[in-house]
Amino acid sequence: MVPEGWSERPLSDLADYINGRAFKPTDWSKDGLPIVRIAQITNPSAIPNRYSGSDINDRAPTRTVSVTKRRAPRNNAVLALLILFSRTALAHAQTDPPAALSFTNATVESGFTSLLDLGGHGIQVADIDGDGLLDVYVTHIFDPKQDRPDLLFRNLGGSPQRFEEIGVVAGVSDDGFYALELEDGTVEELSEESHAAVFADFDNDGDLDLFNGHTWSGHHRLYRNEGDARFVDISDSAGIDVRDLGPRGVGAADLDGDGLLDIVVTAWQDFIPNVYMNRGGMRFKRSRLKGDADPSFANQGLALVDISGDGKPDIALSAFEHVPGVGVGAIAILTNESPRFVENTAFTGLEYAQTTSDFRGTNGYSFQDIDNDGDLDVVITGFHGSKLYRNNGEGRFNLVRLFEGVHYTAAFGDVDNDGDLDLYLAGDGGIYLNDGSGAFRIVGEIGLEGIGTDARSAVFADMDNNGSLDLLIASKQGPNTFFRNNLDSAASGNWLGVSLTGPSGELGAIGATVSLFESGELVGYRVVQSTTGYCSQDPARQHFGVDAAGTYDLLVRFQNRSEVTRAGLSPGQVVTIGGTSDTETTPQ
Repeated sequence: MVPEGWSERPLSDLADYINGRAFKPTDWSKDGLPIVRIAQITNPSAIPNRYSGSDINDRAPTRTVSVTKRRAPRNNAVLALLILFSRTALAHAQTDPPAALSFTNATVESGFTSLLDLGGHGIQVADIDGDGLLDVYVTHIFDPKQDRPDLLFRNLGGSPQRFEEIGVVAGVSDDGFYALELEDGTVEELSEESHAAVFADFDNDGDLDLFNGHTWSGHHRLYRNEGDARFVDISDSAGIDVRDLGPRGVGAADLDGDGLLDIVVTAWQDFIPNVYMNRGGMRFKRSRLKGDADPSFANQGLALVDISGDGKPDIALSAFEHVPGVGVGAIAILTNESPRFVENTAFTGLEYAQTTSDFRGTNGYSFQDIDNDGDLDVVITGFHGSKLYRNNGEGRFNLVRLFEGVHYTAAFGDVDNDGDLDLYLAGDGGIYLNDGSGAFRIVGEIGLEGIGTDARSAVFADMDNNGSLDLLIASKQGPNTFFRNNLDSAASGNWLGVSLTGPSGELGAIGATVSLFESGELVGYRVVQSTTGYCSQDPARQHFGVDAAGTYDLLVRFQNRSEVTRAGLSPGQVVTIGGTSDTETTPQ
């Protein structure tokens, strides 16, 4: 029986969520027939705002839900839903997951250990030893007077899959303190802790080197990969300076199109980001980023990706604080007009408004194609919600959704291998599944339990080479975690991997685009990037969920516009494409 004052609507009306109308099905009478109830709330100030915004349906809990009715003068009436929830309610409204989608917390079993004093920030995933298994580097930072090493986990494979921590042996633990001479002539010892690092083939020799940005000391390190998971510090001979204080994000991209990867190091407030231009032979020339970078930005994560569509990587900067009159909110899009980078934020339509009195701004960008239309959409994470923008195909973006809450990283990956990219916001207990059109619904109770407090980075990667994407998370105030995807893709074969080497011999081919076709129709589009979110790096090997019975064609376009095609590909394999050994078309 419906109490007096309530209205009853059929379950089919769930779609009628517009202009504040929200329907939540509940079996009030315990007769197995869920109905929905709408309350006429006449005092808007009495409604808790924890579930305000465009994703109220996703944030409403699913347990112990009730609604109530309040009275006030009629001229203030608005239609709304007041949601009261128990302590056991989920943080998001979560639909039932697909039967096959679940994860197992394999952190302890796999040997993915954390430091006792925590501090996890960045996760970089790459095959450092060329054995076909993805390895993991985790950066740590907490305090300039404390000492936290970075951890390198070598993937040993096996069933169950195992890691071995080899940071010290490999020479990249970056442990200890550095004596830095300050401007007043005094010397201070600051820890070598770091927010972010990046793996990239800086010398085009077919293996991945490592650049690590040290936040407190500015004593950044460049390590050349010597093979067999061993690195040697060549920072001094390479021209890496000790003046870049406070960086959070770092990344690699070929900024000037010469076939060599350059390095971008962000800066904290009152400084301009630095660029290390690759001159070949593992030698770099350092300079301030030329153009419109604003020194008032306290930079967080960055993205290096072609936003304008001219084939050159642009730079997207995020800012810890909202600076009045600067940029569009706490973001800046700098278009590559080599050698200068020109501020072009307003043209793109991207913005990040300050919605509360909180002075904090944004944390990072995650660019991926959510609707398989051949261009990059983006999620901007920050302290005023995470914003999903859709690309209209001309380098302009339209806001399509706001995800409430504070997040540092948005990770994309096809976790259910249904052909579209799903979304995970670092720290959440559920995953947003893509319906194929770029619309997302969150599913929970899939085994993402035990995530550390204050999650900073997240990466989807196939760590056991079974064709399904696992999940790694770094947390500042809790343990780092590794979740194994229980999807049996090895048996079903509903996946396809693509591993690239660029025309100049660069392993990974950062900046390349990969288009997947079935019967002439585009069914997947990826861009190889060196950095995403706050301090994360996705693996260069690209993953596509596909129909196991299908046949597929690939088109790879490298940054120099040369192309490689492969036709008639069967699923269930990693396709290796070398830019120098494959037949290429003439650069466009």
